[in-house]
Amino acid sequence: MKIIVGVDPGVKTALAIMGLNSSEVTFISRKDFSKGDIAEAIVNCGAPIIIAADTKRPSRLVKKISATFNVRLHAPKRNITALEKERISRKLGLGYKNRHERDAAVAAVLARNYYNNLFNKIDRYLERRNLSHISEDVKALVVNRRASNLIQAVRMVNGS
Repeated sequence: MKIIVGVDPGVKTALAIMGLNSSEVTFISRKDFSKGDIAEAIVNCGAPIIIAADTKRPSRLVKKISATFNVRLHAPKRNITALEKERISRKLGLGYKNRHERDAAVAAVLARNYYNNLFNKIDRYLERRNLSHISEDVKALVVNRRASNLIQAVRMVNGS
């Protein structure tokens, strides 16, 4: 399963993990979460295609996690205020336990929303060709610019 991972680093680091086609969020938060432990936790949930931060300038740790998986790093164009994070999380009914989980979830949701139009375009294209089963793989190739366009991504996944 391909996933989007929101990361809120700090003394207590939180991960919010979402499937590409799901609004369900899995939370993992711990104190003293090493980069290796974070990577292992992510892999246990799926294959990330986007690592997301909730700040305009992602921390070094978030950048390193993105680089570890060689995937797109998403950051908002501006810092999101605590009030906005609370509003977004309440609106979506996110069941977080602490503000770190909330911030990680908001990062993941904002990343998914940013790519939502692209994901919908890919899904429509694949549905018309009865290729919906390769949706996640195509999205991963396109988002991470491993294919220059949608048609090339489909050919890469189909091996043609």
